[in-house]
Amino acid sequence: MRNSLSGLRPSKLITLPNQLRALLISDVLDKNRHVCPDHVDTLSDHEMSQDEASGESGEESGHESDMSDCDMEGEDGISHGMPLEHNEKKSAAALCIGNGSFSDPEDIPGFAHFLEHMVFMGSEKYPKENELDDFLGKHGGYSNAWTDCERTCFYFEIERKYFYKALDKFAQFFICPLLLENAVDREIQAVDSGNTDTLKKIPEEKGLNIYEKLRAFYEKIYSAQYMTLAIHSRVIPVKNTDKLVITWAYPPLLDKYRYKPLDYLSVLLSHEGKGSILSYLRKKFWATSIVGGTSFDGLECNSTWTCFSLEVTLTDKGFNNYLQVIQVIFAYINILKREGPKKWIFDEHKMIDDTRFRWKEQIDPIDYVEKIAENMQMFEEEDILTGRLLLFEYDEKILINDDKG
Repeated sequence: MRNSLSGLRPSKLITLPNQLRALLISDVLDKNRHVCPDHVDTLSDHEMSQDEASGESGEESGHESDMSDCDMEGEDGISHGMPLEHNEKKSAAALCIGNGSFSDPEDIPGFAHFLEHMVFMGSEKYPKENELDDFLGKHGGYSNAWTDCERTCFYFEIERKYFYKALDKFAQFFICPLLLENAVDREIQAVDSGNTDTLKKIPEEKGLNIYEKLRAFYEKIYSAQYMTLAIHSRVIPVKNTDKLVITWAYPPLLDKYRYKPLDYLSVLLSHEGKGSILSYLRKKFWATSIVGGTSFDGLECNSTWTCFSLEVTLTDKGFNNYLQVIQVIFAYINILKREGPKKWIFDEHKMIDDTRFRWKEQIDPIDYVEKIAENMQMFEEEDILTGRLLLFEYDEKILINDDKG
């Protein structure tokens, strides 16, 4: 396949063992590194060294919709949901089948188009009707389909981070569709090109069982050998990296959520500016990034323990000197213990959290209520909305005790 013209996206054509042909089209993404606020500026090479010594077109689909004309793909079909702005990067997939209305049985005209509708009525893995459309609509996407004389095509787009899940829901239509018998009559009324005469009345007069015919028709024309698939999504370059992860087990700290002592520790250990662990490791060409912290996830924060982790992305040189990297980390912790907590660091971090919360974008209602319901199990009534996000009180004794890990 030719792909030498400038401006064409990188792509790869593959043929699966079942003879389905797929073209994978990619956008390449360069990931930007997040830079932490500048909090600590007191660690010198001399101090670090001293402490070292000590120890991530055809027929319309006809699926009814209240959308406006902007939801139309030219004159070819009605979309399932709202289309997206063209300047937003999305992922998309399309499956074309090399059979259309010319494949209709002679005694059931419009059958291929009817089948196009029926496969959208759920699958064995995702049996709920319209589950794909609901998922796409929730995440900025839509789907569409059309049947012409010799081809049938299905396609969708969605925000990239939800693409894999949507693709699985989409694929199940062609792996194990339900084709429910009790949905047949309902869909016959929905198909514009078909009608009760050609899809119900006449077949019944001829003694034809539409449901049995539908299943057999699906098995005949929706075969992988007739299918071509195009997938367009972002590809994040994969690099082999070595990471050092250090984990500390603390006693349960949920009752100290107003102080969040491990957030304070995370700010200092993950800091990237002058005098930080990462600054020192970069000078040595031992590491490229460092992240750390804990969360209110039930596995990391529960009634039995609290987990705190620090993850360092190592260079090849750092991998060969990982023991020295560990010594640097614990040397820095020793410096923190010696100097003690600093209220100005807490206050600065509190101000950043307050500002971030004030300008935080609203999330989907279903995700919001999920978190709120969980918050009601963990925080006091006045902190239900803010308990996991904000710092409230400074307590030097708590910070000293929890930094002793």
